[in-house]
Amino acid sequence: MRRFVYLFVVLLISGRADVFAGVTVKTLGGKIYQNAEVKKVESGVVVLLHEGGVVRIPFSNLSSEARKSLKIKPTVKLIKRDFENKIRGFKNTLFELDVTYSDHLSKLEKEAQARGQLEQVLAIKKELAGFRAAAKPEKFKFEKLEKLRAIYDKARVSRRNKIIDELKVALKQFRSELKELQKTLAVEGKEDEAMEAKKEEDKVIVLLMDRKQALDTLGIFTASDASFKPTPAPAVSKPPGAMTSSADTAASATKGKPFENSLGMRFVPVPIIGGASDGQRVLFSVWETRVADY
Repeated sequence: MRRFVYLFVVLLISGRADVFAGVTVKTLGGKIYQNAEVKKVESGVVVLLHEGGVVRIPFSNLSSEARKSLKIKPTVKLIKRDFENKIRGFKNTLFELDVTYSDHLSKLEKEAQARGQLEQVLAIKKELAGFRAAAKPEKFKFEKLEKLRAIYDKARVSRRNKIIDELKVALKQFRSELKELQKTLAVEGKEDEAMEAKKEEDKVIVLLMDRKQALDTLGIFTASDASFKPTPAPAVSKPPGAMTSSADTAASATKGKPFENSLGMRFVPVPIIGGASDGQRVLFSVWETRVADY
């Protein structure tokens, strides 16, 4: 008992009696701060009090989970930044694969050079210079380069398909966070900020409805990377009497010119009346979802 009272008095005198109230925070850069708590929040920066003292951390260096643990309120800007970080991660997986392939090509080039195989050296140099932009690899004249390119193509297609699946999940989460923020802001009476979140959500809805447009808009696959663009959706039969759409984006859709996504589904705008979203519009399919639309 005496030992416990002594320890409490020491903590109280040292001013660290509340140290156990903090949380462990890990930044995106890998730094860890023990028993951290928010001292104040400035424009784009949080000031943390932790075991080692005081530190200023930009929001861009904190994950959404870290901000939640510190009870930092989300904003449209922060939610967008989290989504952009995920997109950057998708791009990095393809970039890392390209770097690995380049390293293997360089190693193969040195081996061919050491053996004095001029024709092979020139072929590898050509592949090194243009493999990212080549729509289709040319027929290689020697087996090692052909096998290496086949491994690269297979790995890239695999990563591409995985990105497409993960992008859909990321977009749904992005939309969910924006919807939740809208509710919070509406309750707080911040209609202008809630409308800003709603506009961002509308953009996400468009991307969710059209996979190809999402990939093009977000720039995950480069324009020159023709051989690795997503596989087009299979053609679906259109209902009798359906009108051919000339709308390029959901934003320009009208009742007479509905928006058509990559699956052949057509959407027309329906106005929202009342509530925080009064005056906005939402797109509805002109027919019930068919088996072909899955």
